[in-house]
Amino acid sequence: MGAAVLVFETDKLLPALREACEAVERRNAINVLHNVLIEADGEGVTLTTSDLDIMVRRAVPLESSNGAARFTVNALRLLAVVGAFQSGSQTAIEFDAGAAVVKSGRARTRFAVIPADDFPVIANSEATASFAVRGLALNQAFGAVRHAISTEETRYYLNGIFLHVRDGTLRFAATDGYRLAQLVTPLPDGAAEVPDCIIPTKTVDIMRKAAEVRGDAPIEIAVSAGKIVFDVEGFTLTSKLIDGTFPQYEQTIPSDIKVQAIVDRDAAVQASGRVLVATSDKVRAALLRFAPETLSFTVRSADHGDAVDEAGCDFDAKQPFEIGFNLRFLRDALQALDVDTVRFGMTDAAGPTLLTSNPPGALSLVLMPMRA
Repeated sequence: MGAAVLVFETDKLLPALREACEAVERRNAINVLHNVLIEADGEGVTLTTSDLDIMVRRAVPLESSNGAARFTVNALRLLAVVGAFQSGSQTAIEFDAGAAVVKSGRARTRFAVIPADDFPVIANSEATASFAVRGLALNQAFGAVRHAISTEETRYYLNGIFLHVRDGTLRFAATDGYRLAQLVTPLPDGAAEVPDCIIPTKTVDIMRKAAEVRGDAPIEIAVSAGKIVFDVEGFTLTSKLIDGTFPQYEQTIPSDIKVQAIVDRDAAVQASGRVLVATSDKVRAALLRFAPETLSFTVRSADHGDAVDEAGCDFDAKQPFEIGFNLRFLRDALQALDVDTVRFGMTDAAGPTLLTSNPPGALSLVLMPMRA
């Protein structure tokens, strides 16, 4: 039997490879996990990559082929080679006798092959619940709470977004213990039986990119015991869920608000950005002072000097109110609230602060104070 020849439009193969390579870990002791599984059935090709916890499958149309083929080659090297080919060209992949050759124009690159049967595939599980969410809505939901995900590996159960159903709504939440983000959304058809699950950060980031390039296309989501599957327009992401219990975060959202302020969001982002230059790894805090018409941001640093800036503020308390925050955490929260005005709700200078839109909307953000 002769070599299998697969011919693609380079401009269609390249974005498919980019998406597939999102699952590849550069540092991995298992050689086959550096590879992409290429499966051709004569009508189309599926690219599959995995890190054992996440698997990406991406369909690619063929220009032509002379039969079926199954093999694996180094994914990132293939991406680099195809990425150097001229736009508008064709890319041919020839597979025969344990080797693959990638061609375009006069360019020719030989790849070592690992057998397809050595590639570990994450098995499908029967779904507990299946539902659909528009790509734009899912991207916005993930993006609204993404900044609050913990990066501490010892608190692995915080290394993702908590997806759960409460009171007839679908909720997305994340926390690192110092800040919290919760988004409340309408419950999609079919989502009532979704079990509580923690979606890993890497899965969230891959899915956000896939959703962004597909606009508002519907994304089919299936949740099963220990797994979640996203499927949209030739892209399928299968991910293991984090095996842990997310904390009962609702009790940290302050309800006994005693002091409120309404702040112009863009002005606060700009003012906090201007004083950010005075912070350092040792000095991360900013002192916020709420007064009837102004909110001032003050940063004091022995290394960089002091910095003060102001934003407009609607504050009706009789006495000014001061509280300190991690400035970067505060800016993350302000940027997550894509609104004109932000409401600060505070109990006291030592308690958590609730940030919402004005009037309050679907997104609630909580910040713990710090000494400034």
